[in-house]
Amino acid sequence: MGTKLKSVDPVAVASEALDLLPKGAFLTVRSGNHLNTMTIGWGTVGVIWSRPVFVVAVRNSRYTFRLLERAPDFAVSIPQEGLCKQELAFCGSRSGKEVDKFAECGLTPRDAGTIQSPLLDLPGLHFACTVLLRAPTSPELMSPNLMDFYAGHDYHTFYFGEIAATVRQTG
Repeated sequence: MGTKLKSVDPVAVASEALDLLPKGAFLTVRSGNHLNTMTIGWGTVGVIWSRPVFVVAVRNSRYTFRLLERAPDFAVSIPQEGLCKQELAFCGSRSGKEVDKFAECGLTPRDAGTIQSPLLDLPGLHFACTVLLRAPTSPELMSPNLMDFYAGHDYHTFYFGEIAATVRQTG
């Protein structure tokens, strides 16, 4: 794509990432020979256990959930504002179990260097993360007003990923 990567401090770009995340990001996971990306709009960046961490939430019914349960890592690619709207819509409405999202959307995986899961080759912020903790939702511990998000009991599992590398891609 003729793009440049610049290493950045994940904490320094956390505010920017959190501003862009609700507009959509790609969560990409490789588990063995299986590779998938999905759209996310929830997550957070911060410091936990004195480490920079990206936390993502994936519903247990998703194909990506099955991959994440076996994968040692994941990548989050947050497109530059205004980019990838159609790709985000497609990847948020189709299952990677049924369709090759990379081929359908023209998305190109890019070696992350520090983890097995690839980044996506697109302008924006990219976080390469190693899974520290998998935390399933415990409905009995949730506030009743959050149960509206889980009418079908399709709960999220939260994945805490230590950020191994953060890059800004321009191009």
